[in-house]
Parts: sequence; structure tokens; C-alpha cells
Amino acid sequence: MNRLFRYFYVSDLIATVGASISYIAIYWTCAGLLSPAAVSLVIGAVFVIRFISSSLVGPWIDRIEPVRLLKATVLIRFYCLVPSGIF
Repeated sequence: MNRLFRYFYVSDLIATVGASISYIAIYWTCAGLLSPAAVSLVIGAVFVIRFISSSLVGPWIDRIEPVRLLKATVLIRFYCLVPSGIF
């Protein structure tokens, strides 16, 4: 396995785990504040938004260098989550 690919794979794994933990924290916070029906709506809205955006933006994203894209998405997530205190 190429060394650069290994670094990319590990960084992608870390980013994916971080995103999953962020979603769990957000859903857990919503569960404490909202009714079960509202939590279901939040989860459904997140799924629908991710599905539609990945379908529409996917071909455009494929043209961007993967390492730059990964760095950009991690930074965007970080800057979005820091003000809310969830990181």
C-alpha cells in the first residue's frame, strides 16, 4: 500500500469517526431537548438533506483533489462546531 494512500486512508477514517461522534452528540442533545417525534424529524431532515446534496453535488466534488477536499471538510466541520461547543 502506498504511503500517501495510507495517510489519506487514516485521515479519512479519523474524519469519519469525528463526524459520527458529532452526529451522535447532536442527536443526543436534541433527544434531551425535544420530543421523540421532533427528534425523528431532525434525523429524517438530516438524512434527506445529505441524500439530496450528495446526489447533486457528487459529480462536481469528484473533480476536486481528495486530500484538499478532506482538509476543507474537516476545517469546515471544526469551524461550525466550535461556536456551539460540540467538538
